[in-house]
Amino acid sequence: MKILLTGGAGYIGSHASLALLDAGHQVTIIDDLSTGNKKLIPSNTSFVECNINDTATVSALIQKEKFDALMHFAGFVQVEESVRNPKKYFDNNYYSFFSKEGSILVNNILMVVVCATVFLGTIYPLLVEAFTNSKISVGEPYYNSTVIPIMIPAILVMGIGPMLGWGKEDKSKVFKKIFPSILITAVMTILIFLIYQSYSVIGIVGIVLSFWIISNNLIMLIKKNKKYSISMIISHLGVGLLILGITGSSVWQEEKITRMKIDEKTKIEKYTIVFNKIEEIRRSNYIALQGNFLVFDEKRKIITKLKPENRFYPIENNFTTEASIHTNLFRDLYIVLGEGNSNDGWVVRIYYNPLVIWIWIGALVIFLGGITSININLRKLKNLSQ
Repeated sequence: MKILLTGGAGYIGSHASLALLDAGHQVTIIDDLSTGNKKLIPSNTSFVECNINDTATVSALIQKEKFDALMHFAGFVQVEESVRNPKKYFDNNYYSFFSKEGSILVNNILMVVVCATVFLGTIYPLLVEAFTNSKISVGEPYYNSTVIPIMIPAILVMGIGPMLGWGKEDKSKVFKKIFPSILITAVMTILIFLIYQSYSVIGIVGIVLSFWIISNNLIMLIKKNKKYSISMIISHLGVGLLILGITGSSVWQEEKITRMKIDEKTKIEKYTIVFNKIEEIRRSNYIALQGNFLVFDEKRKIITKLKPENRFYPIENNFTTEASIHTNLFRDLYIVLGEGNSNDGWVVRIYYNPLVIWIWIGALVIFLGGITSININLRKLKNLSQ
């Protein structure tokens, strides 16, 4: 393995480098020789004299050599000096919150809080029922008012965190890194709202957050920089797509319940629905009334035929309804046929759910990211064992 070892001119670092060399590894040492001794560095190692806070030199070295592992022994350890000059020790021994490590820490804290909030909302009604024998319900308003405000900063951090450097990040360079993402997010948000022509605060927040994550990770994917984990990029893309689908299906969903007779029509969003006919069909285990609905777009062009059914299963003596669905990348449109007759008409439920398919695509992409991560780590373990 190719190993980068910091602080290799110190007592512990030099002994660690000797052990690594004896095990057959290639060792590169970074040390600024402020407290170490160059004579302690083994001759058959590569040595780079620099401070670990010199991010430009360290980053260039890592990208050039493509190390398999890092061992860090470059911390300051003198107690008396740390009391006199704490800033020096903090800058050298600790990471900044404005860094990759800081973003991971903040994100993990927020995710733990979200999990605790959801757990509380789930378990509290059960505890109340167990101890007081009374029933309460915790519904959508609780989760919207508690989980969403916590998830907003978590998602913002999820988008920018991977672009930050390890240890410390030059704040002056961050805006340059994220500007393309800001631009893409703004353009796509405007485009989505022009398509659906419906505006709400939750919708704006959801769309901005989804494209914030998607654009950041697409940029990292295009750059093909090995410091970005491909499994992380795939998983975060999935999260962005999931948020897009949840936002669209929640904010712009429409439902229409009406009574229709044959040849009557109704409208939902930009679609005209015509009740064309109804017929009885028989199968081996059920009898059904099947409605036939024609769906027209704004240009009066038929885009699909939907055939919902009312089924009766004689053996089970059971009635069910079967929805008919038409799906594309922008929306789901489905119809449910209710009770009725030819004189009074039939109860018809029509649902328009924008972007709902992206919930399933996002979940699939997250799963793919997890599988990719497992595969990569299994390969690393195999290489370590050889």
